[in-house]
Amino acid sequence: MSMGNIYHRTAPADALVIFGVTGDLVHKMIFPELYSMAKRGVLNMPVIGVTSSK
Repeated sequence: MSMGNIYHRTAPADALVIFGVTGDLVHKMIFPELYSMAKRGVLNMPVIGVTSSK
């Protein structure tokens, strides 16, 4: 196996998964940045939010 070219292309991500989506940090910092990325056209994948129910 050759290690000559360590820089190789990878497949793009299928989705961005955020765990703990109901938390304060997500609402104050992450959601606004995701919105900004989507508005600029650089967020080209679905966003999935996951939380637990207690």
